[in-house]
Amino acid sequence: MVFKQVKSCKSAILLALGIALNGCAPQEQATQLRFELQAPTGARIDLGFYLSAIELRGDDGQWLPLHLSGKQPVALVHLTDQATQQMVSGQLSTDGGDYRGLRFTVGVPEALNHANPLTAAFPLNDSGMFWSWQQGYKFLRIDAAGSNKWALHVGSTGCQSPSAIRPPASPCAQSNRVTITLPDYNPSSDHIAVDIRALAALVDKHASSSRERTSSPEPMNSPERISSLEPINSPEPVDCSMHYAMQPVCRAMFDTIGLNADTGECHTDCTSQQLFHRIH
Repeated sequence: MVFKQVKSCKSAILLALGIALNGCAPQEQATQLRFELQAPTGARIDLGFYLSAIELRGDDGQWLPLHLSGKQPVALVHLTDQATQQMVSGQLSTDGGDYRGLRFTVGVPEALNHANPLTAAFPLNDSGMFWSWQQGYKFLRIDAAGSNKWALHVGSTGCQSPSAIRPPASPCAQSNRVTITLPDYNPSSDHIAVDIRALAALVDKHASSSRERTSSPEPMNSPERISSLEPINSPEPVDCSMHYAMQPVCRAMFDTIGLNADTGECHTDCTSQQLFHRIH
């Protein structure tokens, strides 16, 4: 009888200990991030970007990773002028408390950047977000047509391999990944703006300068004047893909998203970027 009582007491203690430990263990909390496109009125937009290393900051100042719902440690956000919002869902291991601050990288991790997209799981199987095995993925792709047509496709550059269908053996010379930090972001109330209006303004300024140069007066009989008599409705579309440092407008676009076009690294920890901000 005494043995049974002791055994029963041990079982009760172990059960109570298990309940206590379980109560102290971090819990999985479903978390959603809502991204919202902000663009010039009337513009036609097709925009996509990869997110990785998503973290939220807790009360204690520690950054906690958001574990995405899919099979890959990346998420693909696709926004258009017809579909201006998208949710990214994941699980946060938490002990409770409030969260203030969001951090993420626009880009695909180096270990996945040059994988085979034909065999990759979603969202790395999107052919529209891939250049080649040598160059890897487009981390950010914006195709826009409003007052002017323009494109900004950002991925790693300076990638060396024997051919375009061979992945590089070492990291590319310019990473071109942007780390975004929104220190006041509140996941329970805030959205994240993807604001391309500053980029569009750069294109409009470039186009205006191009028109002024084209319309400058020339002598009536000069070859330049004769060749310029052909109607010009708009300047050439701005195409910023890969060779970013070679065009002033593309260099300015890189500055706007927080990157140095020469090095592929962030200006001042990417804090100068104007592409993302919180909507409270």
